[in-house]
Amino acid sequence: MTIAGIVLLATAAALAWTIARLRPEHRPIALALTVGLAADVVRAILVRYFPPNLNPDSPLRTGAALAAAYVDRALFIVWPFALAAAAVRVLARWPAWPFAIGYVVAASVLIAGYPSLRHETLRKTYLALDLLVLVPATGALAAWWIRGWRSARAGEPPRADYSGRAVAMLVAGQIGIVIAGPYRIGLFGEAWELAIVGYVLIIGAVVLLQLLEVLTW
Repeated sequence: MTIAGIVLLATAAALAWTIARLRPEHRPIALALTVGLAADVVRAILVRYFPPNLNPDSPLRTGAALAAAYVDRALFIVWPFALAAAAVRVLARWPAWPFAIGYVVAASVLIAGYPSLRHETLRKTYLALDLLVLVPATGALAAWWIRGWRSARAGEPPRADYSGRAVAMLVAGQIGIVIAGPYRIGLFGEAWELAIVGYVLIIGAVVLLQLLEVLTW
């Protein structure tokens, strides 16, 4: 994530915690944004001192470089798991604790899989994990939409569900980036830079939505 993206994500997290003080249902979103922010900051530091090696024929990492690679792998999948957990909790009101267990298992597999999981096989593994956690997140999004549709058909007055809209925007954006975006074809270079642009646009939209809610108080 670029510095601008990290600043934007920090703004989104700060607004989310401000809203969560009055609306407890917004806490899962605030937590997901905060966890994602922490992961991005640490990864930015790691990349600075241990740049990614794009050469498949390069020697295996050892020592501090290997430890940094392990940490980077664990942090790379923090956001999709945190987002999915927030989505099922906010949109469908399902328990989120299974995603914590799933994250520990997935991170352990990524770390133990080195050096077999490198370059192209690692990219495919990341993509598979993203798609896997998107399944329940998409189901939660569908449940949220159906619930709203039924309320509208029943003639109930519309509810200003800012928390639901915020996490729905995040999930929809993640679906677009993972399935139709450049994330499918590369982890680094121009493809990943385009994915970062997508994330910045999504987080920016969530910042605006949360800012509108704060201004209406």
